[in-house]
Amino acid sequence: MSNPPPSNPPDSSSSSPSPPPSREPIDIPRPTAPPPKPTLDDYKAALERVSLDDFKRIDQVPCMRNAFMYAIGGAVAVGAVRFVSGRNIRQAWNWTMGSGLFIAVVSWQTCRTQVAQERERMRAIQERYAHRHISQSPSFKAAQRRKADQEGRQEVQAKGEGEKDRPS
Repeated sequence: MSNPPPSNPPDSSSSSPSPPPSREPIDIPRPTAPPPKPTLDDYKAALERVSLDDFKRIDQVPCMRNAFMYAIGGAVAVGAVRFVSGRNIRQAWNWTMGSGLFIAVVSWQTCRTQVAQERERMRAIQERYAHRHISQSPSFKAAQRRKADQEGRQEVQAKGEGEKDRPS
């Protein structure tokens, strides 16, 4: 024998029971097919967009300098250890290149993640303390009014001097 579900006590603030919330299904678009794989023409088009100027400006890419510095240092260290331990130059070179690439990618991605987190923190602080912006300060507003008054007086004086110079 099953017990009936407990009934909710009547709400004293309303006289009629509220209707249950509607549970309409949410239409979520589902992908019908995976995206097409890139073709050789796609790669050719991508390579045509790359120019020598892109490599000249690589130092302007955020986090790229640090990523290269870590990659160079780490790759040299790993390659040296591999060469000293095995005396095989080809294997040491492969380890140097592989570790350099790996360190560059990891350090660049780590730096970009930290930059994104810092930007998010700054945005949150700006939103939270928007009322404390300098333009909202009473002393700033008073200084702005004084500046506007002073500019207004200068304009009036300039107009007055211009009228004196005019023949009557």
